[in-house]
Amino acid sequence: MSDRRRVRHHPGKGGQGFRALWLPAFYSVQDLLKSGIQIDAASMCTAGVENGGDHYQPTMELLSAGIPVLGEKPISSDITKAREMVALARAKNLRYGINLNHRFTPAALRAKEWVQAGRLGELNIINMTMWINNPNESSPWFHIRALHPHSLDVMRYFAGSEVSKVQAFFKKGKGRKIWSMSR
Repeated sequence: MSDRRRVRHHPGKGGQGFRALWLPAFYSVQDLLKSGIQIDAASMCTAGVENGGDHYQPTMELLSAGIPVLGEKPISSDITKAREMVALARAKNLRYGINLNHRFTPAALRAKEWVQAGRLGELNIINMTMWINNPNESSPWFHIRALHPHSLDVMRYFAGSEVSKVQAFFKKGKGRKIWSMSR
């Protein structure tokens, strides 16, 4: 792992905070690649439509340059683009992961310990509720796409296998325009 940390900053947002840390700000992946800095891996945390719309171009540029990428979920709001990113990573034999970090929370780790110790018996069903108080109301489905990939990942983690069936109940919280809670 490199002893240097570099940041690609979103265009139009300014790089003042990075300059204060004596880190150069790059406004495109191409500028970063041309800089000559050794890049061992990249974390792609862009926004866009439902926080998945801007991942495609920079991820494809990084993968094309032979750089492994850790992306954010949703991988893309467009399934065709998602498949293209995965296919390119496979074709170039690069790691391409999605940051599903909720399984590492203290509560999830404790629950997994209980499952492994047999304290919960045989798992046949997992009932899970998650919600966030994110004011982003860009689409009726924003929270479903932004939060609930974590729900499925945590269920896979507990069960030790793929989820075979899902049933969900959604609710619009008081004063909300979007589906913000599910169970």
